[in-house]
Amino acid sequence: MKKRTIMLGACAFLALGGLAHAKNATVSIPIGAVEVKSGERGNFYIVSVSIPNDVAGKRLDRVLIEFAVDATPTSLEDSVASPAVGVFPLTQTYAGEGIGGAPGIDASPVIESAVPSVRPLMTGENRLVRMDITTIVRGWVANPSSNHGLVIGSLTGPEVGTVTLKDELPRSDNAVRVRFFYQNRFGGPISSSE
Repeated sequence: MKKRTIMLGACAFLALGGLAHAKNATVSIPIGAVEVKSGERGNFYIVSVSIPNDVAGKRLDRVLIEFAVDATPTSLEDSVASPAVGVFPLTQTYAGEGIGGAPGIDASPVIESAVPSVRPLMTGENRLVRMDITTIVRGWVANPSSNHGLVIGSLTGPEVGTVTLKDELPRSDNAVRVRFFYQNRFGGPISSSE
């Protein structure tokens, strides 16, 4: 039992040590680079995300997306429920062609709807949202032609509210920030030459 405890402790130390040596790259996206569309469930937002060159050929540990929204209930009865917000990968380039069910409604995006990023949000203003999109970005790294961008919005779940993307994150001039955490492909520290 003591040998197993020592091995588990050594593995934990190595894992934490590897994260301590991880590098990161940040992609900041201003609101002017975000396409705002009006859908049947309120606005949704198309965001193009380029993978930084620094990440190429490295082991991608984690990718986080961060943005702020106002979450508003659709009615007084819905004010006790929480609208859901998610980050969805587009499965094809959003063309915006065609009109939804009503005038002024943009075509729905073609998305991968079952994503772990969907979560309920308390209603209110300037709600900061951080989501892990590592699986999505790893798919893009494995197949670069599958990167058609992301959609942020309340596209699934009960229709109890809407989310509106804020123009800026707190203490930032950008609406969306994506942070890539990576190491060399073997998990060791990255030297300045890598």
